[in-house]
Amino acid sequence: MSLEKVTEAAEGKVSLLKRPMMYIVKAIMGGIFISLGVIAAYSAANVVYPINANLAPIMVALMFPVALISIIFFQGELFTTGVFIMGVGALDRKTSVRGGLKVWVTCYFVNFITIFTMISLWCLTKSHPKGMFTEFVTAALNTRLGFNIPQLIFRGALCNFVVCWAYYVALKMKGDAAKFLMIFLCVFVFVISGLEHCIANMGFLTVGLYIMEDFPIMDALRNLLFSTIGNIIGGFVLLAVPVYFLERKKLQ
Repeated sequence: MSLEKVTEAAEGKVSLLKRPMMYIVKAIMGGIFISLGVIAAYSAANVVYPINANLAPIMVALMFPVALISIIFFQGELFTTGVFIMGVGALDRKTSVRGGLKVWVTCYFVNFITIFTMISLWCLTKSHPKGMFTEFVTAALNTRLGFNIPQLIFRGALCNFVVCWAYYVALKMKGDAAKFLMIFLCVFVFVISGLEHCIANMGFLTVGLYIMEDFPIMDALRNLLFSTIGNIIGGFVLLAVPVYFLERKKLQ
């Protein structure tokens, strides 16, 4: 049963956190995969941007899914899917609220440090494409940095609902090809729709910090804060609660 798999995953995270280095390594791997997704997405989009700017977002949406696919198949730790998993575990009383919060905070911090470090190294070593890259990054981030608080929360909620739905549905599928396709399509949906994923934004905004002139740091922090709140709402309220309610009803 899928609900049992989710609660087992929640219990596993709490147990793994008792061996901090094991959990931290898995969270580092999650951050590395997200970083590679950001690098691949921006690099591919930069290639087509001078030809047709409208195709650039499509390239981002086509390339970024490799990050979540890799994390789920490798069983890395990602804050956003952890919101859903630990939420279900707490609702099913298999994990404590305190244990869930500890997992969230640890994963968020490690994901952030890893992504910031990886993207910084990529930018500082001039590994990013030249030419139109600065123009593309500026165009891509200006809209994102201009969202107000309700927009960020709403977009964040929808985003993590889709991301966690990809994780949950993948649990129901047996074939790797089916899992791959489902995860790819769900991530494509949130990227092409311009929704806000706080962990992915750590990577995109770090690129902006190094590429854009007069980078608005306060706007970037606001984006991360309220997209995180939205992601928690999407993963817990919009998905964990109804999934738990509906799955428990089946057992009665």
